[in-house]
Amino acid sequence: MFIALDESYSSNFTVIGCLVLPKEKLPDLEKEYIQSRLDKKLWGEIKWSKATECYWDKYKEILGNYLSKPEVTFHSWCYKNPTREELNSYYDDEKNKPLYKHSYLLIRNVIRKCRNMGYKGDFYIVPDTTGRMGKFEYSETQKILKEDTLIYPRATVEFCAEGNSQVCGALQIADLCIGAVRYTYEREYKNDPIIADEIVKYLTKINEELPINYSHPTLPKIEQFKMHHCLFIIKQKKWVIA
Repeated sequence: MFIALDESYSSNFTVIGCLVLPKEKLPDLEKEYIQSRLDKKLWGEIKWSKATECYWDKYKEILGNYLSKPEVTFHSWCYKNPTREELNSYYDDEKNKPLYKHSYLLIRNVIRKCRNMGYKGDFYIVPDTTGRMGKFEYSETQKILKEDTLIYPRATVEFCAEGNSQVCGALQIADLCIGAVRYTYEREYKNDPIIADEIVKYLTKINEELPINYSHPTLPKIEQFKMHHCLFIIKQKKWVIA
């Protein structure tokens, strides 16, 4: 499986997300993605922070083409940025630990869904290094994954050379979806809030009218939703997946 991984953060929330698809499907999807951009003369990078009224119609068609493929799913994981007390209590007072800890939880969540549908192959992860995550955080995430004995059969997880969203369509689609999910929590958008609402509305339609920030109480099947989401909270000294 190919996993395009990115994150979006603010002073209140962090959302980590990934686009997941069979790696053998990636070349054709990327070819189609590039062709669509050429046809629409969309030269700039597609991303949440650049979504405006003049670009939205073009974004919508390209986004729909990519996500309409039955083998493509999007997965996001949201957590409220920890307080100083929570950072001390749950993250060993390491300010970067929440990011790679929750990245691990998201990836483990994806692996479990893939295993449950019978996939026994490897996982290739390309992170967008134009974001906050760096080599150290990803190496720590991979270390935690390798030490996890609860994933069976054991998964081979490889973090490939760091990616750049400017040249990878999957990362650009992931960025747009992640931004939309975070917007559902904060309702703040520096460009046009009307367009932000339109993007959320469109992705909700793709997700068969289920809110894109709906957190299922149990681990769903990978084919159950187009856009999977998990809200993580700390409550009464416990870690809870809401």
